[in-house]
Amino acid sequence: MNFIYSFYPFSIILFIVGIALIILICLVTNLILLSIIGILVYMDCITVRPILRYIDELVHFFFKDSMTTIKDNIRESFPVKGTIHKDQAIYLFHPHGMFSLSHLFHIGSGLTNWPVKSIRATLHANFLALPFFKDFCGTKWVASEYESMKKALQAKDSLSVSLGGISEGKYVNTSKLTLIVKKRVGVFKMALETGVPIVPVLVYGEHTRYKRSTSIFFDILKSLTGIDLVFPTLESLVEWCRIYKTPLMNTIDTHVGEPIPVGPAHMPSEKEVVALRNTYIKALKSLYSKTRPRGYDDELEII
Repeated sequence: MNFIYSFYPFSIILFIVGIALIILICLVTNLILLSIIGILVYMDCITVRPILRYIDELVHFFFKDSMTTIKDNIRESFPVKGTIHKDQAIYLFHPHGMFSLSHLFHIGSGLTNWPVKSIRATLHANFLALPFFKDFCGTKWVASEYESMKKALQAKDSLSVSLGGISEGKYVNTSKLTLIVKKRVGVFKMALETGVPIVPVLVYGEHTRYKRSTSIFFDILKSLTGIDLVFPTLESLVEWCRIYKTPLMNTIDTHVGEPIPVGPAHMPSEKEVVALRNTYIKALKSLYSKTRPRGYDDELEII
């Protein structure tokens, strides 16, 4: 205290500067520590898999009946129809919807009766970069980048792709499927390069559970980014919240078509890629004509 009185007001300035330096050192130290932790997490040197495994075991021990019911309800809510061949293939899912839940449940979760096990699901690379993503979601996912997808095929895994991407999610007409195919090239080129056949997959009932947002905020976001967001309806959210008790009232049916052979692996010409895409579109239309639910338009809209 004598120091503060004797050297006032310089002592006060020194005191404030000292406190500021201490705070700065703490912040810098913590930032360095957080950065180190972040790098270790990114490099998979830090994992929460043991903790998650322990939690999973506890949940299944204390809520065994409930967990069994939820799994049964999901399997019943997302039936898979059609003959799925066990050979390697590229499965192209349509439509994407806002969240592509069918793709998630069939390939990522293993909770449905989708029979192909040696299969990787594509996902935007930004999701895979999230901390602990692999811990929570497993390793069945591959970045939706050309080289990453091709490596998965070269490793003899099958591949699943929601071909239309998030931009396809804005088409929510309840009586019509609008599919983005004509703008896609890479997956058809990849199929020819690897010699892996492609299989059309149509999902009915998921995209109708969303509606276009009317919020001013999302209108501004759309004008700035071009992203047209849709969201689950309130009724759909209520139904989803009840899946721990009962299956969805209206099932989300997945129909798998026949594989389209592409011949031996080779470097294709642009003409071959376009020809394969046209063949695929015909197969997609044929699958739709055989599986179209009542109330849907006679023809697909393919853009």
